[in-house]
Formats: sequence, C-alpha cells, structure tokens
Amino acid sequence: MNTFHLQATIKKINRRKLIMPGIFVVFCIVMLHVTKLYNLFSLPVVTDPAQATSEYHTGTSYVNAKLSNLYYTGVNYTRGRNIKGCYYYCLYENNCYYILISASTLGLDDYSKTPPAVIFEFSCKAKLDSNISEIEALNNLVSTNLNWTSQALNMMSSKVLINQYRMSLGREYILLVFIGLTALLAIIHEFIIIVSLINPLYSRTVMRLARYGNKLELYQSACDEFETSHAYAPGITLTDNFFIAYDRHNIHIVPLDAIVWAYKFGTMHTRMLHLDISYSLSVVACDKKHYIVHHKTKDAVELVLNALQTRFPEILIGYSAGKFQS
Repeated sequence: MNTFHLQATIKKINRRKLIMPGIFVVFCIVMLHVTKLYNLFSLPVVTDPAQATSEYHTGTSYVNAKLSNLYYTGVNYTRGRNIKGCYYYCLYENNCYYILISASTLGLDDYSKTPPAVIFEFSCKAKLDSNISEIEALNNLVSTNLNWTSQALNMMSSKVLINQYRMSLGREYILLVFIGLTALLAIIHEFIIIVSLINPLYSRTVMRLARYGNKLELYQSACDEFETSHAYAPGITLTDNFFIAYDRHNIHIVPLDAIVWAYKFGTMHTRMLHLDISYSLSVVACDKKHYIVHHKTKDAVELVLNALQTRFPEILIGYSAGKFQS
C-alpha cells in the first residue's frame, strides 16, 4: 500500500506551518533582549545607590535595592490631582542620587497625604532610568528647597533614577507573562507540527477524519484513492470517496458522503496598485464543519462544484436567500 504522495503533501503543508510559530519565538526573544526583561529572572542586589548606577552603566535595567537614609525632596510625581509617587534623595560619597517611590508604598491615601521626611531603611525592586531633563528639573526644585545652586547640585547628582514607582505598576511582569505565554504557545504549536511531520497520522488533517468514522481506515483509503486519481483542478482532487484539497496553508480530506453543502466566494486583493480577485471553495460537512481552500481560480472552483453537483445531486451547491429560509 503506497501512501507516499498524500503523506508528502501533508508534510509539505505542515512544514510551511513551522514558519509562523518560529517567527513568534524569535519575536519573543528579541523583545526580551530589547526590553531587558530577562533581568527580572535574576535581580542583582545593590546595597548603595552608587552600585545601582554602576549596574545601569553595565546594561542592567532592574535591581533589588537595599538603601538607607532617604530624604524627601518635597517634590511629588502626580497625574492630575493625584499623587502617584514621591521623589527622595540619598547622599552617598559626596554624590546625590534620586529615588522615586510609589505613593502606595509610602502608605499615602485620601487620609494621609504627607510622606515621611526620612526613610532610614528601604528595600525595593526598582527599574533604573536615565532621563537627564527629569534629573535637571529635580535639581532645580530641590536646590531651592536646600538653598543650594542648581549648578552645584547638577554637578554632584547622578543621572540615573532608581524608579521604584515604575516597578510598583507591575507592567514589566505583565509583559513578561505575556511574552512567556506567547513563546510557550508557539513552542507547543511547533512541537505539534513536528510530531505531525514525523507521523502524519497525528496531523490535524487526519485527526479530523475521526468525525466521520475510523480515522486510520479512512486515511488509508484516501491514500490509496489519491494515488490513482487525477486532480480536477490545481490543489483539488475528487476521488471515488473523498474530497481532497489543499492550498499553501491547509490540506483537507473529507468523505464525499459527509458533504452537505459546497459554495465559492471571492476575495479582492491589491497587487502592484491594481485589484485582483481570487476564489475560495468551501465545503460544509454533516457535522457543520467548514473546510475552505483559498487562492483558486474561478474556473477551477466552478469545475469542482459542477462535478460535485453531477455526482452527488443531493449536495447543495452555491447559496441564495431562498435556499435557506425556514
């Protein structure tokens, strides 16, 4: 029993399906690299703000900071009238470092809107940002409060902001979970396709035959008939007992006695600044499952529909408002 040709066609279609999940996996890897979210898997611990600045300059975006002696700048980060965070500063080895702490972490609410003046010990997960204009604006405000000159404060201020507020929003973790789930689904999809390439009996095309009887017997019969049949149109074959059709992305094997309706529809495409139309053939089985093959010519689709109508007059061909009124 030679089943090579139909198996080869199924494998050819499934090999193309490896491309898209592969692209998703590569996209996830690139996103992890660009956003540096991979740092979240192993946060370096910094025990002073100078270490945080050093980590930033070596390419680290997220840290687990353990800081001490943080002083409130008197400057808040707000949205509308709501205080979202408060800026603190830390003096370390004659340098000034800024830390943005979320209002919720500070315990601020409608009843308590005054942040603590000093935080003696503070541990947090933080994102390291560098926004020179933000630091300069902070220096202008803080220098006034401290009776310093903004130029002097600029000279001693680090341009790296330890941003605990950003991490408190949880956006990085949500994005990380999204990327992880996307990559996992893509890898699972790749695995399923690889299994179907090794053994076409586990492909979706063959598994669907279980809707209409013993899938192994139906598949072997389809293979035998496919060997000795000729295509009615490119990519569409009607054997004695099966409708076998494929396009670039799908292949369908449907027992002819399970088909109750068949019709065509067109799709407009814009190619090289002019409109083009391709046709799709849809067959509907007795279990209401639609099997559709795309990118066929009008003549090819009509040839198959005429053949179905001639051989199986009980199959509904085409569609109109009158046919399906109850």
